[in-house]
Amino acid sequence: MPIEDEGQNKINKLTEKLSTEGINSTTIKQIDTELQKLYC
Repeated sequence: MPIEDEGQNKINKLTEKLSTEGINSTTIKQIDTELQKLYC
């Protein structure tokens, strides 16, 4: 599985987590970290 897919998958899971648990700064930081891995 390409890294992009893996990262996207993680982001999707974290986004799902956000919608179920509400806005959570830890989850947002995790999403931010994953996005930076993808785009740097």
